[in-house]
Amino acid sequence: ARVSGFLSVAFLSGLLFSGFGRKKLKRRFRNVHVTMALGLFVSLSVHGIIYIAKYGTPSVTWYWFGLIGFIALIVTQVKGFVRKRFGQGLLASHIIGACVGLFLSILHWIWAWV
Repeated sequence: ARVSGFLSVAFLSGLLFSGFGRKKLKRRFRNVHVTMALGLFVSLSVHGIIYIAKYGTPSVTWYWFGLIGFIALIVTQVKGFVRKRFGQGLLASHIIGACVGLFLSILHWIWAWV
């Protein structure tokens, strides 16, 4: 569970950096960003499955930080799938969703270590 958690943070960080640096990546942006998104989804899924199978349901606050963060990231990824219809509002909500997911993931980790 710990390794998949670290991988999730790495993929999420990669997504944020590739999203904000898309002009520098140019043609490679789509491949890099989609690969990071799929890696994040798989690593988060594995993280949750392993943790719950091994330790059972975690404490309420820790569980909700993780669950709400995961839902925010899924909604953000779904918005990424409809990227051809990206207007300013959809792009802004995509970025906000990613930042909220990162923030909640950080809260999830802080709660785990406290």
